Amino acid sequence: MKRNEIINKLIECIKSTNTHCNNITLDSALSEDLGYDSLLIVDLLVQIEDTFNISLFMEDISINNLVTVNDLLKAIMRAINDETLWFFIKAY
Repeated sequence: MKRNEIINKLIECIKSTNTHCNNITLDSALSEDLGYDSLLIVDLLVQIEDTFNISLFMEDISINNLVTVNDLLKAIMRAINDETLWFFIKAY
Protein backbone atom coordinates (compact mmCIF):
# COMPACT_ATOMS: atom_id res chain seq x y z
CA MET A 1 0.00 0.00 0.00
CA LYS A 2 1.37 3.41 -0.96
CA ARG A 3 1.86 6.21 1.54
CA ASN A 4 -0.84 8.41 -0.05
CA GLU A 5 -3.34 5.56 0.16
CA ILE A 6 -2.51 5.09 3.84
CA ILE A 7 -2.94 8.82 4.48
CA ASN A 8 -6.31 8.89 2.71
CA LYS A 9 -7.56 5.89 4.68
CA LEU A 10 -6.28 7.42 7.91
CA ILE A 11 -8.16 10.65 7.21
CA GLU A 12 -11.31 8.61 6.50
CA CYS A 13 -10.88 6.90 9.89
CA ILE A 14 -10.50 10.27 11.59
CA LYS A 15 -13.60 11.66 9.90
CA SER A 16 -15.65 8.56 10.75
CA THR A 17 -14.80 8.70 14.47
CA ASN A 18 -15.06 12.47 14.88
CA THR A 19 -17.48 14.25 12.56
CA HIS A 20 -16.30 17.69 13.76
CA CYS A 21 -12.95 17.35 11.96
CA ASN A 22 -12.74 19.39 8.78
CA ASN A 23 -9.23 20.62 8.10
CA ILE A 24 -7.04 17.58 8.77
CA THR A 25 -3.31 17.75 8.07
CA LEU A 26 -0.42 15.54 9.13
CA ASP A 27 0.56 18.26 11.61
CA SER A 28 -2.90 18.43 13.20
CA ALA A 29 -2.75 17.72 16.93
CA LEU A 30 -5.28 15.07 17.88
CA SER A 31 -6.52 16.78 21.04
CA GLU A 32 -5.89 20.48 20.48
CA ASP A 33 -6.74 20.77 16.76
CA LEU A 34 -9.15 17.88 16.21
CA GLY A 35 -10.84 17.73 19.62
CA TYR A 36 -10.01 14.12 20.48
CA ASP A 37 -10.33 13.01 24.08
CA SER A 38 -9.11 9.66 25.40
CA LEU A 39 -12.32 7.80 24.50
CA LEU A 40 -12.35 9.13 20.94
CA ILE A 41 -8.70 8.16 20.55
CA VAL A 42 -9.51 4.59 21.61
CA ASP A 43 -12.34 4.51 19.05
CA LEU A 44 -9.96 5.85 16.41
CA LEU A 45 -7.29 3.25 17.19
CA VAL A 46 -9.84 0.43 16.93
CA GLN A 47 -11.07 1.86 13.62
CA ILE A 48 -7.49 2.06 12.32
CA GLU A 49 -6.68 -1.52 13.30
CA ASP A 50 -9.87 -2.76 11.63
CA THR A 51 -9.42 -0.67 8.50
CA PHE A 52 -5.78 -1.62 7.93
CA ASN A 53 -6.07 -5.15 9.38
CA ILE A 54 -3.08 -4.53 11.66
CA SER A 55 -2.15 -4.52 15.33
CA LEU A 56 -0.56 -1.29 16.45
CA PHE A 57 2.43 -1.48 18.78
CA MET A 58 1.68 -0.36 22.34
CA GLU A 59 4.77 1.86 22.47
CA ASP A 60 3.59 3.68 19.32
CA ILE A 61 0.16 4.45 20.70
CA SER A 62 1.09 5.60 24.19
CA ILE A 63 -0.19 9.03 25.16
CA ASN A 64 3.33 10.47 24.96
CA ASN A 65 3.95 9.18 21.44
CA LEU A 66 0.55 9.90 19.93
CA VAL A 67 0.20 13.65 19.53
CA THR A 68 -0.37 14.38 15.83
CA VAL A 69 -1.89 12.73 12.78
CA ASN A 70 1.66 12.16 11.58
CA ASP A 71 2.35 10.13 14.73
CA LEU A 72 -0.60 7.92 13.81
CA LEU A 73 0.73 7.58 10.27
CA LYS A 74 4.12 6.45 11.58
CA ALA A 75 2.48 3.89 13.86
CA ILE A 76 0.39 2.53 10.99
CA MET A 77 3.35 2.31 8.64
CA ARG A 78 5.43 0.53 11.28
CA ALA A 79 2.65 -2.00 11.89
CA ILE A 80 2.12 -2.55 8.16
CA ASN A 81 5.84 -3.11 7.64
CA ASP A 82 5.90 -5.57 10.54
CA GLU A 83 2.89 -7.48 9.14
CA THR A 84 4.55 -7.63 5.72
CA LEU A 85 7.79 -8.91 7.23
CA TRP A 86 5.95 -11.62 9.16
CA PHE A 87 4.10 -12.65 6.00
CA PHE A 88 7.39 -13.18 4.17
CA ILE A 89 8.94 -15.02 7.11
CA LYS A 90 5.95 -17.36 7.38
CA ALA A 91 6.04 -17.99 3.62
CA TYR A 92 9.55 -19.44 3.85
